Amino acid sequence: MKKINETKEVHTMTVEELERENIDYLSRFACLLYGVNVAGEAAAKMGRNTERDSSWIKPIFFQKYIDERYGDMKYNITKSLNGGDDEVYSW
Repeated sequence: MKKINETKEVHTMTVEELERENIDYLSRFACLLYGVNVAGEAAAKMGRNTERDSSWIKPIFFQKYIDERYGDMKYNITKSLNGGDDEVYSW
């Protein structure tokens, strides 16, 4: 039998770091969901069966969409969490 003698390093984060990482993750995920919905609707309008055919899914386009929309999405989510929803530019 081998004896494993490893120590694991625990990384602690401040509350601010944790909140920032969660907002970043949430913003990117919201962009992905929104982008997939937009692309799915466009594919459906072109007559593709989006439930059986996945050829309309192009990861590079989703990544570009996330990169482009991320700043606005993060701003809108942060504003919503602080109680200041924007009627015109909601996410």
